[in-house]
Amino acid sequence: MAFSESQVGMDIIQDKLQGMERTLKVLIVDDHPLVVDGLRSVLHHAVIEQAGSIKACMARLQAGGDHDLVILDFFLSDGDASLALRQIRQVAPSLPILVFSSTRDRARLEECLTQGASGYLSKQADAARLLASVHAVLRGDCVAWMSHEEPAEDALLAPVEASMMKVLSERERKIFSLLARGLSNRKIAEDCFISENTVKTHVSNILHKLNVGSRSEAAYLFNCGSTHP
Repeated sequence: MAFSESQVGMDIIQDKLQGMERTLKVLIVDDHPLVVDGLRSVLHHAVIEQAGSIKACMARLQAGGDHDLVILDFFLSDGDASLALRQIRQVAPSLPILVFSSTRDRARLEECLTQGASGYLSKQADAARLLASVHAVLRGDCVAWMSHEEPAEDALLAPVEASMMKVLSERERKIFSLLARGLSNRKIAEDCFISENTVKTHVSNILHKLNVGSRSEAAYLFNCGSTHP
């Protein structure tokens, strides 16, 4: 993990984070002390909490604490980021989550974003890129970056466009948001007080109107504004 201090604009980004209305509170979910210490050093203006497992992460979130951001390692002792994201989204559907991973697997990147991650950042990132990514996800953007060798992955992805949402009915927009959080048809039906068959019909209509072929593409579109980052 290359925490270089030489990137242009790093001080500006730090100033923006420092100038927030209240102190940024970050939960780092990682079981590697060197990584956690590096993140603490870069995010030195923030209040940092640390959890070394999904279980510990969920305990902290369920206890409250008003976190502004979760930085989530992909591999943890009791599961991976995909599992963690599904659990976190059950208790904190709108909390920004930045997956911070050593893996450069494109499929895992897409999986995390479809499960509701706000961004995916390689541990090859330097301090300036980390800070820029944190600032981006806090303002509602979606970030995807895997390495210096793959410039196509150096992407800042806009949230789903309002014009696309307008083609959906109010009920469909609600179901779209629940689908994007990874909820099953049964859970969506329970939340919306409708039958599973009705949910299936709405999902089919949503996929047709958005011109996508699967639930995962629709979820990706909701979270990042494009099926092809």
